[in-house]
Amino acid sequence: MLSDYTMRKTIKNTALFSSQFIQIWNNKLILVSIYTDLIFFIDLDKNQVTEMLWCQNEKYIETLFRSFCRLDDDLILIPYNAEDFVKIDLNTKHVEDISGIIKNEEKVKAGKFLCGIKAGGYLWIIGENLRKVIGLDIQRNYVKAFEYDYSDLGEVFWSGSYIIHNNMIYIPGRRSNQILEIDIIKQNAKVRQISGLKDVSGFLDIVYLEDGIHLFDSAGLEYKWDPQYDLTEYLESNELEEFFLASRQSFVYKDKLFRVALFEDSLYIRSTGEKFCRVSVPCRQNNLGNNYTHFHDGYAVGRYFYIQSRDGRLFCLDMETAKVVEYPVYDTNDEIGELRRIAAGKMFNKMDIKEGIMENIEDLIDSLYQGQAANERKNFSKIGKIILEMIKFI
Repeated sequence: MLSDYTMRKTIKNTALFSSQFIQIWNNKLILVSIYTDLIFFIDLDKNQVTEMLWCQNEKYIETLFRSFCRLDDDLILIPYNAEDFVKIDLNTKHVEDISGIIKNEEKVKAGKFLCGIKAGGYLWIIGENLRKVIGLDIQRNYVKAFEYDYSDLGEVFWSGSYIIHNNMIYIPGRRSNQILEIDIIKQNAKVRQISGLKDVSGFLDIVYLEDGIHLFDSAGLEYKWDPQYDLTEYLESNELEEFFLASRQSFVYKDKLFRVALFEDSLYIRSTGEKFCRVSVPCRQNNLGNNYTHFHDGYAVGRYFYIQSRDGRLFCLDMETAKVVEYPVYDTNDEIGELRRIAAGKMFNKMDIKEGIMENIEDLIDSLYQGQAANERKNFSKIGKIILEMIKFI
């Protein structure tokens, strides 16, 4: 039972949590904010932020790290706009750069890496605007042991959805009919063309089911792919009764396939041999912009799947019952609350947040100018509410 004091400390600036990925350590969710360089540790039993780290470095710009991996008691932050990889000892909270991985001329590159995948004793780093795959030897303190450069293929972007099957990592292209294949045993990689497809321009999801590897394209259509014989089959029988786009994450629990909607506050679930059914997430996100996905990547813990909305709220999906509830988070002391408040001021400088608030103001001004608003008192009430929303981020 939460104390009255803790209840009063309910976190309001939830967008601070907005983290591209989620990891877990000692029954605590780890979130690395993409708006600030804050790292949150959230106790799953107490619904509390028990610790925060602020890896502040003035020479870095925002969105330092979009992705990260927990390897035993190490947390590895993978640079997006940061100059180097960062290792955090989760026991001591000691923070240090990992040098020697990124070349000096590459450090100024924006959007360096997409994600990291742990497999076969290595952390495989997948490139975004740096078009290469890097293998870091975990046992040798993350020494770079492998590098595959595919920059000669032009602008190839990977989806971030991946599977590990038969000692291979497979990651589909999100804008092209290509797939990145990493051989974990032989420690080599190559880019393969997915043949036999027409009018398909990339894939959002890849998942391994009982009958093999399944791919979902950007239009939501489903294909079965055999890497051994390079055969692709369009699964017409799995056509959707209700059209939806799903984000770059699919996950399987028992006989159920779960997919997260791309531009709506929903999940889609399919049991073996059945059609997808829609499950609403209890939130309504506004002012995200046309190209903003509604959810970041989630994390499964037993029967529960934790997922974060774009505005930073946490939700928990019970995969047994297919029920989704919001997971409230609370501050535990004034020190954490103060650090969060300072970071909120930094976050407000993010253009997509300011633009969302400014759009509200601009719409209201337009309605006033056109004489469409109901009355002056109501209009001033609206302006007051918008100003209060702005104050939350200061």
